[in-house]
Amino acid sequence: MFQKWFVELVSVLSNIFVGISAIAVAYTAAKGVSTWKSELKGKARLEIGRRLTLQAYMFCDQYNSARHMITYGHESTEREKLDNETPTETQHRNEHFARMKRVKLLQGTLRELYQAAWEAAIVFDKDVEELVKPLGKSSQDLYFAIDTYFSRFIERAMKGTSPDSSDTDWLEKDRKIIYGHGDDDLAKEVTKNVETLVQELKSLM
Repeated sequence: MFQKWFVELVSVLSNIFVGISAIAVAYTAAKGVSTWKSELKGKARLEIGRRLTLQAYMFCDQYNSARHMITYGHESTEREKLDNETPTETQHRNEHFARMKRVKLLQGTLRELYQAAWEAAIVFDKDVEELVKPLGKSSQDLYFAIDTYFSRFIERAMKGTSPDSSDTDWLEKDRKIIYGHGDDDLAKEVTKNVETLVQELKSLM
């Protein structure tokens, strides 16, 4: 029969062993959770960075497409023609409709960019939206230029006249915003802002 002190010693050692085991299990579990959280955060960073990058490059492509010198007949087939439109008025209304259609596509991509930027601010703990705002301004400038420019031409066409010298300066300014190509200053500015956004995302990822 074991002596009392031996039984008590075994009991104490057993309790210590159980306590150590519990601590080891808790440590392993905590480490596992920490690793899991890190992996999830890493995946979230990669996913949001990928989304923003793709959307930014898509915006750049759509911006250049929206400013392409030529519009095509199928782009304005959905427009409801008004009664008594003159051929000149029809031409301007079709052009306005086609270009606004392109800008709406651009605005859709911009909304997705802002949404992704909001999510990125949480994941990266940085205000990524500030890097999207210059793209928003380019989209807004294009929208207002198209609307103002063609509204003036449509107004004149309805009266049977053409824009005169009093319209020249601001119409020419709007025209340069509306009609362009991938190598002009406005396109280069958008490309530069997109690259700035992408480089910042790479540093955060």
